[in-house]
Amino acid sequence: MLRAIVRNSPETPHFEPETVRLLFRIYKNLIFRVSEDGQWAASVLIKDQLLTDDEIQWLVKNYKQSVPLLNRLLLYPEHHPAIAAWAGKVYRDRELPDREAEVVALLIQDGIPSYADRSNTDLILRAVSRARIPDAVKEALLKELSQRENYGTLLDLALGLEMPSLIRHMIAEVARAEAA
Repeated sequence: MLRAIVRNSPETPHFEPETVRLLFRIYKNLIFRVSEDGQWAASVLIKDQLLTDDEIQWLVKNYKQSVPLLNRLLLYPEHHPAIAAWAGKVYRDRELPDREAEVVALLIQDGIPSYADRSNTDLILRAVSRARIPDAVKEALLKELSQRENYGTLLDLALGLEMPSLIRHMIAEVARAEAA
């Protein structure tokens, strides 16, 4: 019943900390004992909830055992130093190449870390769009990274993020280039 409430709610409800502790204990006890469908259902219980440092450490320790568990780290609702440290290690070790944009997103705060490979601009753009940073910082980084070659990706991101200023930026850049 709780899963149905959470899943059917227009916004993820935020529970009191003691409720989240109970939900995490339920999650922790179920995640390795149920089918994959059950793991996804259990994962909804703690989706978008703020966890304690110990709970996050448990997720970090066990992330390889379940994709729904991994998602709780990759989609954590705000920056957390332990998750950023985990993401840095995972990124450097190239452990999750198919989830690299999500991993890099966890590393972005005021800017893109110096050790991040910027050669795949589309991946970096997607990472910035997913980063848990203020929209103003996100917009500035996306504009800084914009190049004519990646305008298709940037347009998709601008629409998804509802940032018309990015579209105006691209139009102004094209106009400037044509005037030159």
